Amino acid sequence: MTSPDEHRKVQSSEAIGDPASAMWDHHHTVNASAWPSNEVVRLVMKYYPDGGNGRHAVDVGCGTGANAWMLSEHGFKVNAFDISEVAIKTAYEQIALKRDVDVFFQVADIRSLAPEDADSDLVLDATTLCCLTTEEERARVVDMIYSMLVSGGRFFSIMPSVFSARDPFVRAVEGMDMPCTFWTKKDIERIYGRRFKIENIGESIYDARCGRAHLLIADMVKE
Repeated sequence: MTSPDEHRKVQSSEAIGDPASAMWDHHHTVNASAWPSNEVVRLVMKYYPDGGNGRHAVDVGCGTGANAWMLSEHGFKVNAFDISEVAIKTAYEQIALKRDVDVFFQVADIRSLAPEDADSDLVLDATTLCCLTTEEERARVVDMIYSMLVSGGRFFSIMPSVFSARDPFVRAVEGMDMPCTFWTKKDIERIYGRRFKIENIGESIYDARCGRAHLLIADMVKE
């Protein structure tokens, strides 16, 4: 992916042409998020209390860009991508054009990205990898994220647990359900532990409009 220094706005691209793209386009048309995740804010403040200081961060599955905006405000140079062109267009119009941020927004499918040069200090996944439904996809994406990070770089991953109500995460969209997997702590250890040192698995529970949301928050480092 292009670095934020080379382009600070959005890369146009052809439509991905995958049913998931249309599904997420619809989702982000009616569910644009304006605020960063509380769980992400807490993790960033825990490990980077003095700011990003120009470190490079990647937000995978960035949606409409709220977490990427927060990372940039905290001093990171950010690459942020999502499969949804609607989400990236919204992020570009509401964040890149209106705020002084160091974010490069890009339409991309995490499932088809090639391994990266290790130049990122932080990779953020806020309920994106839980939308991968096969072991092969998850393994390939974890390997790709590992390749992005410098030695000592951090990977934060947030996903719904098996104790969460389905409705906050899986909603009917034009007759289809959004793909979503529900995780246990053992799943995190199995899927991520082969690559990363897992330093902590936290939990967050809150009442969403459609039911109780129970999140797992994995905090990992590349050794």
